[in-house]
Amino acid sequence: MMVSYAQDAEDVMLQRAFPRDYRGFYVDVGANDPVRFSVMKHFYDQGWSGINVEPVPSVWGRLRDQRPRDVNLNTALSDRMGRCIFYEVTSETTWSTLSAQLAEAYRGRGLEVCPREVPITTLAQVCEEYADTPIDVLKIDVEGNELEVITGGDWVRWRPRVVLAEKNNAESWEPILLAHGYLLAVATEINRYYVREEDRSLLPLLLAPLGPQDSFLLAGELAAPEVMRGPADQAHGEAEAAQSRGEAAGPDMLRLRRIAARHPRLASIGKALLRLTD
Repeated sequence: MMVSYAQDAEDVMLQRAFPRDYRGFYVDVGANDPVRFSVMKHFYDQGWSGINVEPVPSVWGRLRDQRPRDVNLNTALSDRMGRCIFYEVTSETTWSTLSAQLAEAYRGRGLEVCPREVPITTLAQVCEEYADTPIDVLKIDVEGNELEVITGGDWVRWRPRVVLAEKNNAESWEPILLAHGYLLAVATEINRYYVREEDRSLLPLLLAPLGPQDSFLLAGELAAPEVMRGPADQAHGEAEAAQSRGEAAGPDMLRLRRIAARHPRLASIGKALLRLTD
């Protein structure tokens, strides 16, 4: 059974496109923490490697320490090289951004935002320097800077098989991908998934909604971070916790309770899983 570390089960969706014994290569732009909400932790644990781009020093340090096979870059990506102001949201680093407008909105909500100067480079330059093998997955999650990152790519020379991008202002950057032979596979409430024309056979795999056939546990719903070790350990810990509450400990029931409580969008999956226990 697969363990999903991603916030919206993006790793489950991406895994469909590749055999379980495949060892691929990824570029993760806006990688953030190596475990919490990580789209690529599952793949790293499966033997993949890649490039992580993360401008927040604290989480970049954790990436460096926990992903020794990867190239871990403490920089931001844009459509040019140089330096710029980066706005770090101290209470939730996943919201940190290059957008001054978004940073001001955060301040208006009472959040602490710390501006500082950081180096910036382009996606094309990162691929030129560090991508020594074809790219299987490119993930972009940069809180409003998606257009600049995509503009800074060389979509002729470097053609990831699957592109996953947070959908912020998608109308501004999607035409770039479409013009370079990428096909929209599926759009969720948070992300958009694309495959290159050469891999259009992957479209049906990504089109199907998440369901019991995907057979996964959500790591973020575990009781404590220290039990995030592996599928067997997680399933065991969940079962023990359920038994201590006098509840049924079947994996489908556990997934149902966890998904329904914390992921309303996936409640329909939980209902389907519950039917499997009947």
